[in-house]
Amino acid sequence: MNSKLHIFIFLMIIIAYNGMNSQELSLDKNRVIFEIDSIKSNYNKEKRFAELLKLMNSYRESGEYISTIIVIKGLIKTYNLDERKRTFAGLNTYLGQAYNGLGLYSETINNVTKSYIYAKKNKDTAILISSLMILSEAYAKLNFKKKSEDLMLEAYKVSNTIDDKYYRKLVLNNYTSVLLDLKKLDSAMFYLNKLESLEIKDSITSQVHLNKCSCFLMQNKLDNALVYCNLFEKELVFFKNAHNRMTLQELFSNIYLKKGNHKKSINYAKNALDIALKYKYKKDAVDIYNLFSDIYKENDHLLSDKFKQKAKILMDSLEMVNMHKALDNIKLMHNIEKKSLEINNLKLENNLKKYKIKTLLFLLVASIIILLIIISQKAKINKAYRLIVNDNIKSLKDHEEIIKLRHKTAITDDVSEEIEMRIRQLFDIDKIFLQKDLDLDKLANMVNTNRGYLSYVFNNVINMSFNEMLNDYRVNESKKLLLENNKKYTIETTALDSGFKNKATFNRNFKKITGVTPSFFIKNAQGKI
Repeated sequence: MNSKLHIFIFLMIIIAYNGMNSQELSLDKNRVIFEIDSIKSNYNKEKRFAELLKLMNSYRESGEYISTIIVIKGLIKTYNLDERKRTFAGLNTYLGQAYNGLGLYSETINNVTKSYIYAKKNKDTAILISSLMILSEAYAKLNFKKKSEDLMLEAYKVSNTIDDKYYRKLVLNNYTSVLLDLKKLDSAMFYLNKLESLEIKDSITSQVHLNKCSCFLMQNKLDNALVYCNLFEKELVFFKNAHNRMTLQELFSNIYLKKGNHKKSINYAKNALDIALKYKYKKDAVDIYNLFSDIYKENDHLLSDKFKQKAKILMDSLEMVNMHKALDNIKLMHNIEKKSLEINNLKLENNLKKYKIKTLLFLLVASIIILLIIISQKAKINKAYRLIVNDNIKSLKDHEEIIKLRHKTAITDDVSEEIEMRIRQLFDIDKIFLQKDLDLDKLANMVNTNRGYLSYVFNNVINMSFNEMLNDYRVNESKKLLLENNKKYTIETTALDSGFKNKATFNRNFKKITGVTPSFFIKNAQGKI
């Protein structure tokens, strides 16, 4: 049970953060280097790794997300962590959490996906659920609601394999929040009832009551909504949270607006707006201004329009802020990589200063030794070289004689006939002569021999050269085309379609083989001569 409780606490830490303002890039590079180097110099490899993890956790817990990212990347690079290892998956989860803290949700997804792949492959339930919940939140922030729902549903299914009510309740509560956001009220209510059946009194229970109040309100079951709002109000004494108090006041206002009690609705809306403005919940303030607009819509159109305008102005300013924040995030990513590179460069410079003299001395000594070896061996090599040259000259003469003898007997009749058959097949059946770029080398490749061997077959077996045979087949093909389509084909078209590259080459070879020009051949075929 203790290990499961640890998992629960670990998961709570990961998902507790729900957004932050952009962090300034005020990283003291030398401080980070000093802390890392002091750890490296004082401990062995395993102890060093453990201490660097502590350093990473101290940065993470103090909200120094950029420092956290740099230390984690350094750990992954320095220790060559394999993606199959659990440590790699855990570090990528923390890396994704740090990017999430900076509002860089795409980077969150890129890194946590690695943890998800590991956990899925190795059936690591704790990391799998953590990864799914972080990914779901990141996709929701990027407005991919359906993807967020699918991931949270997967997390819920996995959590059902663990016999831990706290853990299951945590996942299920997050899943119902996603369903409410998607307005899937029946499904949300089904799982909210499941949550209540777990009968655990904690902060999640109060959140369940708040979600049930919202769900009943959207279903227009106002009395039920009021019951759960009252339950949640009592629980706020134990779980104080300004945003929850504001949400409760807003829910009460909506309930009484639907009940037609405008006075109570206005009072609760004012309370909600005061909290939103005090704690700078600007997006919630937009919703409350719109709520005021709905309250006054029937009785005071001017006041209703005034609140509607306030909501629009605030929303426009938020969109502008988000636009600037998106640009800042791009700059932030650039600066993170830049600072990481600067730190690596500083570390390299420090290491170079330490080892420069040793390296130069080593190179000098090595050069002297190599030079002495070269000088001492040069005479021996020259002598040996002369002997080898003389032997090679004799061997070469012998080899030439062997080649002459082999050449006389290498090409047998059987092989020649086999190559001739292949050539005939390629010309008669495959009609390769129609290829304009066909040459002796290409044909040699087709019949699996070399150029010299193929030339021998043409001259001594087929009894004509390659070009003679090629032109003969092409001219015969052109005659067929002219006879079959003497009105359709021009001389130039016939030349190209029978494999010749141009009209001039065609005319020359046609007359050489047939004794007449193509024009004369056409007229004769048409009976004009």
